[in-house]
Amino acid sequence: MFTDLVSKITIILLSLVLTFLPSDLQERLTTEREFREIENITNPQQVIWRDDNRILFVLEEKLLEYSVEEETLTEIGQREPNEFLGIGENGEIIFCGIEHYIISSPDEFSTKFAIKIPNQEKKDLYFFETIRPLFISEERIIAVTALDFLEENFYRIDIENGERKQIAPLRKVEGKALVPKDIQFKKAYIRNKGRYVVEDIFGNVYLFIEQTNPQGHIQRNIPSFLKRK
Repeated sequence: MFTDLVSKITIILLSLVLTFLPSDLQERLTTEREFREIENITNPQQVIWRDDNRILFVLEEKLLEYSVEEETLTEIGQREPNEFLGIGENGEIIFCGIEHYIISSPDEFSTKFAIKIPNQEKKDLYFFETIRPLFISEERIIAVTALDFLEENFYRIDIENGERKQIAPLRKVEGKALVPKDIQFKKAYIRNKGRYVVEDIFGNVYLFIEQTNPQGHIQRNIPSFLKRK
């Protein structure tokens, strides 16, 4: 009881002097950090943020949506094995079916994209190049060469008219992610600097949230087990 009293008094005193501290130190002292495992998800094929509170996981044929606030995982639909997913401006799910063909002349096509956007007619796009999508929205697709033995090229495709343009290779964006020391980091799916999903080398996924306490209260327990990757 005495320890709790001392802790409360210390926090009150620190809160009083908080406004006199440098802004970067204020931010550190009033920032809440949470790192939690998202259970029942392993080796997802895609991880897409629908908005700040909803994360879409593609797990084989299942579409699972995780609510950050409610900490719930719900199956919301299914996809075909050859479908790639994207998210529209308002969070709607976009489907891109992929088919590849063996061709014998430059006049034939080796790739077909079947685009399904909610409240729009299905659209089929055909290409001579053997490509696969990396990103899709209502307006465009970013695609890359699908076969390892072919020269790697990147393309921007206009969904409206099917026109494609070769673009410069995509650059890997370097960033920093806070993860516990015992997590063997593989990749991160970032919404913003305060919200991202981390996948480890075993396919397990974790959610990281960082936010400033709206009341400006100094946090009692600031995690010390975090490090930067």
